[in-house]
Amino acid sequence: MTPDLPLSRLAAFARRQSVAPKPLTGIGGTVSDVSRSAIAVRGLSRDARLGDAVAIHAQGSQCLAEIIRVADAQVLVKP
Repeated sequence: MTPDLPLSRLAAFARRQSVAPKPLTGIGGTVSDVSRSAIAVRGLSRDARLGDAVAIHAQGSQCLAEIIRVADAQVLVKP
């Protein structure tokens, strides 16, 4: 059994994509607060897991971040 570590999950994802590639899908949320250390996002709590990657789109650019906290109303992400 493979441990549920981020690198193991990424390797499993890569294997699945090489066998039967599927388009990546996304669930949208809204940035509700920004601090020096984290960004609060509403609308993702129901489907988010700790450690998931998110893409933040703003002004024609994209920033990748990791979910570091999941609460009922929002998630916190760290770029």
